[in-house]
Amino acid sequence: MGRIRFLFLIFFIASSLVCGAQEKLSVIPSQPERGQRITISYNPGAADAVIPDTATSVELIFTYSNLYELPGTIQMQKKGGGWEAELMLPPYATYATFYLKGGGQRDQPAKDRHFEIAVFEKGKRVEDGYLYEGYSLPAQKGRVPGLAAMQAGLYQRELKNHPGNYEAKLRLLAYQMNTARKDKRKAKYRKKAEAIIAARFLEDPGNMGSLNQVTSGPWYFTISPGKQSCIAFTSNSVTFNFKTNGHEKVNLIANAFDCRRRQYCFCAKRKEKTGYRNRDPETG
Repeated sequence: MGRIRFLFLIFFIASSLVCGAQEKLSVIPSQPERGQRITISYNPGAADAVIPDTATSVELIFTYSNLYELPGTIQMQKKGGGWEAELMLPPYATYATFYLKGGGQRDQPAKDRHFEIAVFEKGKRVEDGYLYEGYSLPAQKGRVPGLAAMQAGLYQRELKNHPGNYEAKLRLLAYQMNTARKDKRKAKYRKKAEAIIAARFLEDPGNMGSLNQVTSGPWYFTISPGKQSCIAFTSNSVTFNFKTNGHEKVNLIANAFDCRRRQYCFCAKRKEKTGYRNRDPETG
């Protein structure tokens, strides 16, 4: 009985190795890191391969990618009975999807799914990995019902791996706000989003990168699309000091930032006065 079990185990392992070798596409290493060279191999002899082994060329075509240094289409090289492409992942590589085309055929894992290159660091998806995967879904699936919910699920996975991800927080809150049925709940999510945006802005108000983050992207296009919005500084303010006509000192205290006009909304305080001259945030 023990001998039969041993032979069955050997047969099972051998079968697994053969099946593994017959996968139509592989990415080596399977958990690539930034700065690594990866090899993408395609086996037209695999049972589920679509591109015939008589194809004279095979193209790798990116459908979503932040591998900006690479072309959108890469010609694979014939290697033995299959095809290979070697890529160097740039230092900022995060996520990419692609399909293969050759012999008049197009091959991908499923009708609504493309091959992927997911980038890791010490066995964990790099920051923005699941976020970008969420962004890739329209290219993979099209505008199908439930798309926003699938993207929200990936934003949640991103926040589980990287709780401080600013953009993932806002994307998820935008989804929650758009799907909330009651106005009170919508207002709750919006208030939370505005607090996150204001906190990010106040980290470094003079930094153009921070300025772009709070005046574009998920805030500008999803939290408040098509509307003029101001970030109100409830507990902090941004103060600018300068002199007028080379004499008296004036403190300009920004109490809000107009996202659409990209300008501060000020209260002015002259040195000799004790009160503020408030200005309407709508007029800047």
